[in-house]
Amino acid sequence: MSTSTIKLLKDCFSLKDTAEILNQAFVDYVIPYTVTELSLQQKITSDYVMAEYSIGLFNKDTGALEGFILHAANHHQHPTQLYNSITGIIPAARGRAVERCYTMLRPHFESLGIQSIVLEAVSSNDRAVRAYEKSGFATKRLLHCYKGKISKDALAQVLASKRTPDIRVQKVSQLSPQLYEFMLAPPQSADDKTPVMVPAWSSTTISCKREFDIGVNAIWTATTTDENGKDIIVGYVSMNASNYRLRQLYVLPQFRNKNIASTLINTVASNFDASTNYNIIIDETFDNLTNFFTKRLGLSLLFTLNEMFLEYNKA
Repeated sequence: MSTSTIKLLKDCFSLKDTAEILNQAFVDYVIPYTVTELSLQQKITSDYVMAEYSIGLFNKDTGALEGFILHAANHHQHPTQLYNSITGIIPAARGRAVERCYTMLRPHFESLGIQSIVLEAVSSNDRAVRAYEKSGFATKRLLHCYKGKISKDALAQVLASKRTPDIRVQKVSQLSPQLYEFMLAPPQSADDKTPVMVPAWSSTTISCKREFDIGVNAIWTATTTDENGKDIIVGYVSMNASNYRLRQLYVLPQFRNKNIASTLINTVASNFDASTNYNIIIDETFDNLTNFFTKRLGLSLLFTLNEMFLEYNKA
């Protein structure tokens, strides 16, 4: 069993050491994964990882970093929820390391007003799922990750089969307050009961904005002109352009089934090489979105994630 020393990373975080340990930790992982210092820093920034809530495991004899849990926060000063952005622990330090970390830090986190911690674990990684369950986490929903090349020929056939309204698609150079507000809370009529998928932490609008601000997120909008001659946003697509993860795709309910989503994706695909592999994470209950990306665009299931929550301050 691991006997690493556990402490918060507030005063001892090293990007270089963290990247090195992460790559060592993921050598035997179920999904191949490597980082550079740059890509790790981008993830830290976009997820909003904070060292004062992140945990390090250090060799009790040498003091060397052996593992970590990087936690992001939903607020800078008074967070109520943390997000396990990534956990990396070298094999020699594993044992019950995750359980020890969360058991030890629970009183501290509760004293700071933390009410819950959320994470995603690959469903087929039984060891990781069990470790989090032993730490008090419970699965709340399943998220499917799809990946593949977008079939431009199939898209062309779809777009030719139905006339698309007078829609203008353009890449965003600046994230305007109007667009940001639209992404945060798209306008909906009182009688519209269409469910909106809650994105995973890294694909929330605030995370997309942080990615956009550091130059790794690209956004395209679809606009039209209303009866008063005013330009209105009817949809958009957001993508991390460094790993081709489609963060968000949204079209107003009254403009759906008009090939607007297909037009947005077609525009994205036209900006990249045909060999590009795109990926997206979708809540398993959203069949229409799943069908769009699998049957229309040709993406295939890569893996499934358990979105898990650890809830504090429960009576």
